[in-house]
Amino acid sequence: MVREIRLTELINFDDKRLGYIPTKGDYTDLIDEDCNVYLPDGTLAVAFRKQGLKTAAGIVPGTPEYSYWKWACRSLMSDQRGNAAGAEITSNVEIRLTEGQKVFFSQAIKGKVANLAEALEIVNSDKAVSRTTYYVGKTEEDGLVDVAAIEAENALVRKKSTPFAQKQEATAKRNALKLAWFDNWLRNVWDVAEDRKVAAIEGKKRYVTNQPRGQKAYSAVLGVITRSGRTPFARLTKPTAERYEDFASYKAMYKEVDALTKELFPKEWGALKKRYKNVADERYSLFGTIFSSITCNWNFPTRWHRDGQNAKDAVAALVTFDNGEYEGFDFVMAELGLAFHMRGGDILIGDNQKVTHAQTEFVPLDEDAENLTLVFYSRDAIKTLDSLECETCRREFMEWVTVKHPELGTGEEKWNGSFPGMWGSSYWEKYKSLRTVPNGYDYTECTNTHINGGVDTSEVEIRSPHLAIN
Repeated sequence: MVREIRLTELINFDDKRLGYIPTKGDYTDLIDEDCNVYLPDGTLAVAFRKQGLKTAAGIVPGTPEYSYWKWACRSLMSDQRGNAAGAEITSNVEIRLTEGQKVFFSQAIKGKVANLAEALEIVNSDKAVSRTTYYVGKTEEDGLVDVAAIEAENALVRKKSTPFAQKQEATAKRNALKLAWFDNWLRNVWDVAEDRKVAAIEGKKRYVTNQPRGQKAYSAVLGVITRSGRTPFARLTKPTAERYEDFASYKAMYKEVDALTKELFPKEWGALKKRYKNVADERYSLFGTIFSSITCNWNFPTRWHRDGQNAKDAVAALVTFDNGEYEGFDFVMAELGLAFHMRGGDILIGDNQKVTHAQTEFVPLDEDAENLTLVFYSRDAIKTLDSLECETCRREFMEWVTVKHPELGTGEEKWNGSFPGMWGSSYWEKYKSLRTVPNGYDYTECTNTHINGGVDTSEVEIRSPHLAIN
């Protein structure tokens, strides 16, 4: 029998709590049985099924199947999980700016910091570690840190025989030596500059990265990575490609998750099925399901967050496998005021975009305790892609261009082969023809679309004519 909960009102969530751990005060009921939860308007919000997947029955500790999913979940230590990984940063503190340093740069590049005393007051006002990182190599090149001293401490950290306490002390010393770059730059470069505003602009440009890096966690994505400005071609994620035969062998599980979603959320399933019916490659939709990707987490209790980049009007599915004994790791949905006691073989399906969610802390009770959580979700960008063969051809075209037509590049040593109008150009047409051979794949059918799927009509520019190859 399936329990029904019909909510009469939703709970307001304070966004200031995003990135933090839920508490028992965030829910009124911990559900450990088959259950459907309905919103005040009668819409099904979430469906929970204990031991809900037949195909999950064989994925238990000690089996090759369990070993594969453990490997997949541990295949990447990611720093790109944003609020889900936590607002309070404790990983890789030695490569980050503090919040105070970030404020200093934002004010100094506008000429609003007059002297060293004001600068130090701003910097010391907030010493919390931020997601913004700096270019470690550049601080070393510019003599802002003692490289020899850093390497001496690093040697102790890396040495297996170093006692734990000494390793901790060496790590702290190494971190302090690395982070000294900012104070050295502030006092010896910015403070003595004729124009401090210009110095701040140049310093930020040289040392501060534009790529935020959040808290680290074991969290990998299986499936396809869609096109982006930096990499205008799709490809299988590294763990997917590395053990593709294993990944593909779980089609039955993917399809069972899909079928259960269809049964419980027919409207959402039907809309996504229609939306993805013409995707160019079945590998983009987990072999014909409504899902495009699986995020696989190992011992990673997510903090309060929302899955804002998933497909519009979609639902997600969570599947859990585990080992040993542990407490916590209950899945909490803030606006519903409910938590779900998820354990091995359980599945939860619902809207992870509109409802803020998180997991309670993971508390192992024995040395074997671990949790694997698979999150199935959809990304609309798969509609814009060519076949995987064509997407691979796009990547290899860029490599070819860097060798055959360097005049199209910026002149920089690390130019990756991207240039304006590339996908509508005669260069792309020529390369596709060169790749096509009798009885082989017809690469001339690969489209001339840019990263968003539209036809690339931009004009080609010869940016470095002096590099042209005769």
